[in-house]
Amino acid sequence: SAVFLVYNEGTAALGSRFQGAVHLAWYYKQWSLEAEWQAGRSQAIRHGRPGRIMVPTLGYDVTLSNFITGEEVHDRSRLEPLRPFRLASFLRDPGAIELFGRYSQLNLGEVVFTEGLANPQDWTRTAYMTDIGWNWYLNRYIKIYFDWQHCLFGSPVLLQEETGKRSRVNDLFWIRCQLYF
Repeated sequence: SAVFLVYNEGTAALGSRFQGAVHLAWYYKQWSLEAEWQAGRSQAIRHGRPGRIMVPTLGYDVTLSNFITGEEVHDRSRLEPLRPFRLASFLRDPGAIELFGRYSQLNLGEVVFTEGLANPQDWTRTAYMTDIGWNWYLNRYIKIYFDWQHCLFGSPVLLQEETGKRSRVNDLFWIRCQLYF
């Protein structure tokens, strides 16, 4: 994902952290809906300033997905495709294909800028992300993710330090593979 906040030199995360979340999951046949709300706080120190600074965080995400190949999901454990992938008979045996969409938001406390932890000209304290993609379960051991992620930032962020390029948006397409063993 895109970097949207970097602490200034002489600033470091240090001290206790508190994090909590409430998670909701609903599964019905080929559909799943998952949502989570997170809140927390961490501590940071800044060179030349006594004491620790509390940085609150708040965020949430919502994901909706559907297995277009007919698999029924009951939880997020290992999935057994109805027709595991076979190259020779791909149209009959494609593995399991799951389409998904996710929206998420993260907000950090204003103290990251008011206390000089980060530069507000280069970074933001809010990020909004939309992910759209599909998961391909070749068999019960191999899963491949195809994901387009669109990020929108509360204010422009520094994308290239060399050129000074800033933007309020960042798009990322990624492919990754997960091996269960």
